[in-house]
Amino acid sequence: MSSKWKALFDDMTLFLNASETIIQTVPTARTAAAQFQQGQFVSAMDTIELQTHIAGERLQRIQAECKQAMGAYDPEIMRRWLDQQPAAAELWQRCKTAGELAKAELTLLQEMMQANQAFFNQVKASASPYDPELRSESDAPKLYGKRGIISGSE
Repeated sequence: MSSKWKALFDDMTLFLNASETIIQTVPTARTAAAQFQQGQFVSAMDTIELQTHIAGERLQRIQAECKQAMGAYDPEIMRRWLDQQPAAAELWQRCKTAGELAKAELTLLQEMMQANQAFFNQVKASASPYDPELRSESDAPKLYGKRGIISGSE
């Protein structure tokens, strides 16, 4: 496999992973918001924000790689180009599906945030924006990969 295909596969795989993480995390954020569990909501939103950033970066790289290979980014031309590698075409289809599902989940979350504005204003006032440098140095307890959950209590 040439380096251009390897780079494309890597970017599509990372885009797919980020999209799937968003799809899995948004219901946690919605549940936390519905139950007014601010800590869980903020943790889920940190994950969603980071994964959305990663997915956006990877999509831009995929488009740039396709533009470089074909002279312009066009979904139809991209599909024909990907047909040269069946595994790439299948992965691209999975990426498109995951991207659409992630967008739908984020739309539902946005609607919920608008419906319960008071809770989200409270969360915004108490939470800082996602900053990987600050979060990695946090002394907040970590258990099962989530912050703020100690011995299963909320």
